[in-house]
Amino acid sequence: MLSTKHSVSVQNSERIEHYFYEAFCQEHEALTREESAAFNIRLIFLLANQVADQNVLHACLDAAGAPGA
Repeated sequence: MLSTKHSVSVQNSERIEHYFYEAFCQEHEALTREESAAFNIRLIFLLANQVADQNVLHACLDAAGAPGA
């Protein structure tokens, strides 16, 4: 679960994380490096559009850029 106070709290079940990771990897299997990068960008924008909360999105950017992320 993501909090909306400009910090990110991640609480996901391992099953959901595993499923998403598996599906994500499968989508990349037949892609070139350029196609993979384009896929990632499209996915990021689609997910950001679903979140639609600027505070959460900025917190996610901060968390993704943090050392050890």
